[in-house]
Amino acid sequence: MNHMRLALLGCSFVVGGAGAGCASSERRPAGSSLAGSGGNSDSGLGPPDAAAGSAGTDTNRQPEPSSDAANDIALSGDLADAGIEAAQDSGSGAADAGPINVLLYNASSGYGHQSRETAIPFLRAAAAANGINLDIQYALTAVEPEGPGDDYNYNMHLPGALPINNSAFVPGGLDNHDVVFFLNTGGTPLSFDGSAMGQVHQKALQDFLEIKHRGFVATHSATDTYQNNTWPWYVDMIGANYVDHNGGAGTVTWNPVVTHPILTIGMVPNPWHRQEEWYSFKRDVTTLPGFTVLLNVAVPQSPERPSAWVHEMPGDGRVFYTAFGHAVSAFQEPEVMRFIMTGIKWAAHRL
Repeated sequence: MNHMRLALLGCSFVVGGAGAGCASSERRPAGSSLAGSGGNSDSGLGPPDAAAGSAGTDTNRQPEPSSDAANDIALSGDLADAGIEAAQDSGSGAADAGPINVLLYNASSGYGHQSRETAIPFLRAAAAANGINLDIQYALTAVEPEGPGDDYNYNMHLPGALPINNSAFVPGGLDNHDVVFFLNTGGTPLSFDGSAMGQVHQKALQDFLEIKHRGFVATHSATDTYQNNTWPWYVDMIGANYVDHNGGAGTVTWNPVVTHPILTIGMVPNPWHRQEEWYSFKRDVTTLPGFTVLLNVAVPQSPERPSAWVHEMPGDGRVFYTAFGHAVSAFQEPEVMRFIMTGIKWAAHRL
């Protein structure tokens, strides 16, 4: 089997066949466990259906990274050390700060990308290798059909379908997390049922960033979330709403006037040729205060446009967004996974 081995911010990330795995050379002090009400933090080491309240049936279980890849994990020596040293040189203090606690949220009351569920095993493997506690107790992990949203699937009694769980988005409910990660969300997930609790859930996220100055990471259809002025604050925070897309091959390049630790420490290829469902957006984030475009994409017969950016909010809340991630195959690309892990570290104020 041919394997592709490269450093993933202190680990060797190995992809073989359909699998992925990591092992970290970075030694971190033990951090405090998440203290969610009645739930457990998820370090990414166990099977995905062990998470509280998220198990599906055998036919709906997520794919795990392959055992071949897991058995072929090895440390990457100089590259791993270089990743740690770069983070320390940037003033992040990552080696001393303990694990990063990330709440993964993937609900959709609009279009449902299947990858919001099937990507979880690959994210767990990468997170565990990077000192990141990926809390999936609020995520929906039963693999559902591409297209329908979670509220539809639950109401239709699909096997393994669970109701959207917004119980973390209440006063104090996010206090033990450094970052909230919207993995391919859609529709109006925090307020999908129109109840008064929707405003409570939305304010919890807003306070997390504006008052507690924590981090927010989002992929792909998180910009197809809260369309049509349903929550203006969210769109101003993430930057723009999705408007259209092109599928196929694209060429991604760094913003030529920007040097950012997500690009340099994340060793993002430049240029970077990959397949994706390439989004375009309703407004130009390059004109927005506090926003910095990291990557642009050029697609045949379509204008170049941003495909990843950061938002440094007033008060020091941090937002990282990439339009990557339509299909689960994106999360099996070592370069994409390294990019996301670096974005999480930056959003958590570790870079």
